[in-house]
Amino acid sequence: MRERLVAAFVGLTVVVVGLFGVPRAYMLADMVRAQEQSRVDRVADLAAVVLDQRLAAGQLVGPDLLDRLTAAGEQVSVQVGGRTVVSTGYGQAPRPDDLLATRRLAGGGVLSARRSATVVGDEVSQALLPVVLLGLGLVLVSGVVGVVLARRLARPFQELATAAQGLGEGELHPRLPAYPVPEAQAIRDALVTSGGRIARARDRDRELAVHASHELRTPLTALRLDLEDLALWPETPPTVAAELRRSVGDLDRLGAAIGDVLDVSAQGRRDDETEVDLSRLVADVVRRVAAVGGPPVTCATSEPVPARVEQAAVAELVELMVTDARRDAVSVRVQVDDRGGHLEVRVVAEPGTSGPATQADSAWSGATALAITLGARLTRGHAPGEAVLRLPVRREPLSDRPVHAERPRTPL
Repeated sequence: MRERLVAAFVGLTVVVVGLFGVPRAYMLADMVRAQEQSRVDRVADLAAVVLDQRLAAGQLVGPDLLDRLTAAGEQVSVQVGGRTVVSTGYGQAPRPDDLLATRRLAGGGVLSARRSATVVGDEVSQALLPVVLLGLGLVLVSGVVGVVLARRLARPFQELATAAQGLGEGELHPRLPAYPVPEAQAIRDALVTSGGRIARARDRDRELAVHASHELRTPLTALRLDLEDLALWPETPPTVAAELRRSVGDLDRLGAAIGDVLDVSAQGRRDDETEVDLSRLVADVVRRVAAVGGPPVTCATSEPVPARVEQAAVAELVELMVTDARRDAVSVRVQVDDRGGHLEVRVVAEPGTSGPATQADSAWSGATALAITLGARLTRGHAPGEAVLRLPVRREPLSDRPVHAERPRTPL
């Protein structure tokens, strides 16, 4: 985009300079030739007056007299008394395009004054040189201004393109400033609105998964056990026991359906996973949080830790852990390790003089639920202000995993 803007700006400048400069050049060249023709006419008039006086006095006319009446690039010739006298300072052969002025002398004879076309061409070139330099300067300035303006105009759209790509990678809350360009501002508002809608839909999906996993499976399991106990009671009539066993089968089918829904939801989240360097992802989150101000935060891991995770969700979890640990802390340290069986992100806060901060149960429970939907585990550490996130190791390509894995239908 920037290259096209620069090309358009420079091209427009070239067109404007051409529309102004070409007619101006022709006008200037005609003006210089007219001035040179006037110079030749003045030389011819002056030489005619001098020669008329000289001939009237009966004096001879020689080349030395004509040389005093001419300058460089000029020639004066006189035909009088059957002879021709020519000045000697011309230095070149006459050309058809030389400027010429002719005068008849009072005592008889013809005087001719000539101006060299080469000298006239040099004068025209010197007169056109400022115009040419001005045009080239305008083109160069327009190129520099075009680059600056193109960068300023293209920067919002480049940021918007990056934000749009981030939506596809799960960064659903892009941090975009307001733009003075109405089109860019409209795109920015659309991206922010779309990201918010996708984030709300994703949160509802995760809440549904957690709710189905904890609020449905546990009561179903308890109800199944109660029905089995009732069916085994001696006091239960055989017909009622058979009906209870049939109800247990219905509960098994309901539990299997719930498991299938959870598997499809989990597979959808697996499809959002990308190959990332977990240590770099955590370092980016640490820098973003540290830029807000507050206690210093350091990332103690520099070695790359390859992983396949849902980038935006893991970044959200790490940001919540670091933000939670910074409350009333002197400093916070983040460590990323590959434990072989799992990946670990450990956040350790050095408590301040007032002691460890009170943890926000609501925020922590939400983070715990988010970790569950990712197949991860978020727990408190042994030390105050310590939190540990354990992520499963998944490094196989997504294409190697079946889209819908067959789930064993075992009783609850």
